[in-house]
Amino acid sequence: MRKIVGFGLIILIGLLAWSGYQSSANKSAYTGETTVVKVGDEKVSVSEAMIHLLLMRSQIESKWGTKMWTAHTGSDSEGKQITYEQSVKKDVLDEICAEKTLFLFANEKGYKLSEEEEAECMSQAKQEIRGFDSAELISYGITTEKLAQHYEQVAMGTKIYEDVVGDFKAVYDENQFKVATVEAFLFPTVEKLSDGTYGDLDEATCKKIKKQAKKARKELERGASIKEITKKYQVSFGKDYGVLANSVDENVWDSLRSLKKGEASPIYEIDRGYVFAVMDNPDDKARSTEAIAKEVERQRYDAFERMYKEKYQDEYDIDLEEAIWDQLPLAAGDE
Repeated sequence: MRKIVGFGLIILIGLLAWSGYQSSANKSAYTGETTVVKVGDEKVSVSEAMIHLLLMRSQIESKWGTKMWTAHTGSDSEGKQITYEQSVKKDVLDEICAEKTLFLFANEKGYKLSEEEEAECMSQAKQEIRGFDSAELISYGITTEKLAQHYEQVAMGTKIYEDVVGDFKAVYDENQFKVATVEAFLFPTVEKLSDGTYGDLDEATCKKIKKQAKKARKELERGASIKEITKKYQVSFGKDYGVLANSVDENVWDSLRSLKKGEASPIYEIDRGYVFAVMDNPDDKARSTEAIAKEVERQRYDAFERMYKEKYQDEYDIDLEEAIWDQLPLAAGDE
């Protein structure tokens, strides 16, 4: 979705979380040009902040839908419950401040985008703006040019990232990143509660569920189809599921890797219930390569995070217009 800054935004939102914003006097009326936060002398307008919020909304809702926004994710220091929307909005504010900080440093270092990079940012902006709600574009003064400027600033920050971690050498054990592809059957021993969390079922029910798992596995071995098993037991089914070696107990991994294609694993007890798997590919090399690439990038992020905290994070004062920020919507319908 974000071609030119695909990993840039992930870096910024994932690794830069800090507190201590300075709140200015309460203000409530605003336009698209109203300043909502300052990083050093660099101002962030409502339009610019809403670009971050709307892109994040699109990214999350395309994957998870809209119902998760009101789910509770924890409590604040006063014991008040925090919703998923509030949690993500805090992440977006961190992202905005980090992006501006890196942009300022990029300018100081004399980084510049080529004409080709600027054209790519504009092209991306023209494509992305089609997915925005037209009423919100008008309401917050968001234009294609402003969206392109957003991508240009992130691209500038990404140049610093690449310079810092370009020669970084990741260290890992290839055996820990081998992947076996299976078809998994989960018999849950938890239930979703009214507050969105999960609770364990009672012991008697859990025993019945374990018996169901054993029975389903036997039926599968005797020739029942996957479709028949999932329909009969209303069981959660994970098709083409990749099991990473370092994500499971060593004994579990060894037993999985010993299976031939089509063979069923023993039944394993996990924190959510009972699960068994049918082997598809005990040595999925393509997924192993992908897993190693992710690990290398994770280590690069960690190295950059350390550098960022040591060198950049506290360099500029951050001044937040909290009354305005609190009014800016993340979930649709909050306006």
